[in-house]
Amino acid sequence: MADLKTWFLAMRPWSFNMSVISVTLGVAWAAREVQVSWGLYLASVAAMVALHAGGNLLNDYFDVRSGVDAVGVPTSQYRPHPLLEGRMRPGQVLTHALAFYGVAAILGVWLALEAGPFVLVLGAAGVLGGVLYTAPPLSYKHHGLGELGVFMLWGPLAVLGGYYVQTGTLASPPVLISIPIGTWVALVLLANNMRDREFDRTAKLGSLAVRMGAGGGHTLFSVLVAGAYGAVLVMAFLGPLSPWSLLAFLTLPGAFLLVRSLRSHIPEDADARVAKLSTVFGALLIAGVVLEAML
Repeated sequence: MADLKTWFLAMRPWSFNMSVISVTLGVAWAAREVQVSWGLYLASVAAMVALHAGGNLLNDYFDVRSGVDAVGVPTSQYRPHPLLEGRMRPGQVLTHALAFYGVAAILGVWLALEAGPFVLVLGAAGVLGGVLYTAPPLSYKHHGLGELGVFMLWGPLAVLGGYYVQTGTLASPPVLISIPIGTWVALVLLANNMRDREFDRTAKLGSLAVRMGAGGGHTLFSVLVAGAYGAVLVMAFLGPLSPWSLLAFLTLPGAFLLVRSLRSHIPEDADARVAKLSTVFGALLIAGVVLEAML
């Protein structure tokens, strides 16, 4: 039986900040219109994190089962992989993944009763997106659609979900402001795939980094970074964001250095570096929305 530390690492908790940022941005936007219910906010974050944890476990389960993850795979060199290391059994991982999805479902039903039935639609989309990421028959991560998938999950779905739970209504602004956040999450995966490109190519996995090659992958990375900042800039002056959202541009020097460094070498912690920058970017964007609402 795996100990608690092993289970904790298997969930990849360092990635949960993405879920917190996305939901919080939606709630921050809702705060412009309604008084925030902190209970609903905490439940929304917990549901999103439960989906995230269940997805991480399930993705490892299917990657090991399909032979994508095996001894010596790059993934095991830069993060703990308890299932691959034999510290956890496949059945245990599957059971706990389903348990996390069960927790998310319970929270989702409660949120639907409090806010409205569309919560269940968003939750179902999140479950499908998380499961089919590496599960057959789609395994869309392995066919060049991983970046698009995580963009949708942590962009429009999560941000709109945070907003909807507070307001009980659907609106286009939360979807629009989710674009830069979803783009940063896609950049984290793209950096991961750029680093693993040679292994994935040998394993005949068709990630975007494999399909586009080293130069093409870096070009796409650069374009997406520019797109994230460009989206904020346009929305800051044309709406729905305000100029306060330009606080996110405080991360621009770090982004420039990151893009330049990845041109010549993809380090083992490339995805972690992108994730750290995306967290600061997201926090500053949220701060801008809050300041606009207050002032």
